[in-house]
Amino acid sequence: MQYFTSFNVDTIRKQRYQVLLVFDPAGKEYQEEHRASWSFEEIPAAEANIYLDDARYNGWILRTDPERGEETVRTGYVSVQIYEWVWQFILLSRRGRSLLQLLILIKWRRQKNIRMDVTFMSWADFKSIMTKKSTSGLLDLAKKFDCLLGGADLSQEIKTSEHELTNSKHLDIYIRNIQYLSWAIAMWPPAKEAMYSKHKYDLIMDLDSIAKTDTATCRPVTALITRDSPRPLSSENNPKVVKREESNTCKNIHFPEVVHQLNEKEIASMYPRDGQPRWMLQTYVPYVARIGEWRIFMRDGQMMQGIITTPHGGREKNHEADVEWSWTMLAGQYSLQEMREIIENDPNYVSDDVSLREGGREEELLAARLELTQFTETTLKALILKEKERSGARFSSLELFCRLDVSVIDNEDGELHYWVNEVERGPYAVLYSNEPPLYQTGRVADELAQDIPNWLDRLRMDECN
Repeated sequence: MQYFTSFNVDTIRKQRYQVLLVFDPAGKEYQEEHRASWSFEEIPAAEANIYLDDARYNGWILRTDPERGEETVRTGYVSVQIYEWVWQFILLSRRGRSLLQLLILIKWRRQKNIRMDVTFMSWADFKSIMTKKSTSGLLDLAKKFDCLLGGADLSQEIKTSEHELTNSKHLDIYIRNIQYLSWAIAMWPPAKEAMYSKHKYDLIMDLDSIAKTDTATCRPVTALITRDSPRPLSSENNPKVVKREESNTCKNIHFPEVVHQLNEKEIASMYPRDGQPRWMLQTYVPYVARIGEWRIFMRDGQMMQGIITTPHGGREKNHEADVEWSWTMLAGQYSLQEMREIIENDPNYVSDDVSLREGGREEELLAARLELTQFTETTLKALILKEKERSGARFSSLELFCRLDVSVIDNEDGELHYWVNEVERGPYAVLYSNEPPLYQTGRVADELAQDIPNWLDRLRMDECN
């Protein structure tokens, strides 16, 4: 039953949009070794103390410990850690109150014609509205706001203690109400798309098809774990990893050493079951852990910029997340052929030997970048078309902004190909903003300040046609 009418179309192009911002509580999981989602900043103590003491913002702004060099902080300032997507959306609004005031003081960009007011709501308050049977709270949201940015990441498992949705009844009501709300206001990412994207096996099948028909590139072989899966699942000559849907790359993944030792009872527990996330068996690609990944930010279907994440030190038997990672802006890089030559000529190569390039002639640098650009843009264009055709949607969140995680793989002839390991959507994509240089953080904010209102304009125009 549809409770709401669609967008309130008083004019086709609104002068100013009211945007509701809600962060997934899983983003509060700050860990020292996994600090990619956080920025370290110095801010005036008077403002900092207001928000550090405010329970609504608990977990999104943290005071740094003395080990981070707080003794060097300027007089009257406090060193804090700030969740990076807080930066992005605060920069989209002129509003100078509450949390917005604090962050505008830190990273204000003097843009003209910012057509958005961003209102922050805590997850607890949002969840309280979204888990009630009554729709009065939904109607209030629909009247006040044109768009929801964020909310619980529906591509991941949200029946968790962090989300406080361990009760199946509350979870069902939340999903129902988020769908109802999506009929009244725009969402980034759209609810239907987000719920589809949790089926990672289907996404992998789309990427496999694209690699075959659009980019002519190699990918690891992926299959669901069933009774017919070969035994052992992994061997020394044919190493495999096991991954589960509704999980990010650091959770629910088993590496070859562990996969090889899985017993029949453990394997049987991974067979497909209705309504449950599926487990997949995938060819192990050692380059991901040895060389790293290119995290490519895509805006309007085009490669905007990128970060190279490189591993330092070995992983534990079962967790890629145990690798110590560093990251830097993508500047110079090698072509795939040049990477292959480095690997063949030096078996003891380290990640930086392959993924980071110092020097190089201009034509070499341009050719190498074009190789990556064409691959990512061709892949994304085809993926957007596939998802739109499947859902019947006019808009994909991937068109506005997304991140493609790319690594390399050998084909049968030993040639290196790029392949997409992960697709991150909406305000859940890690931006790797806390290490200098931080240009990607500011630029993403600047571009979204223009792109989100323009996207809302297009949605309203579609609604009127």
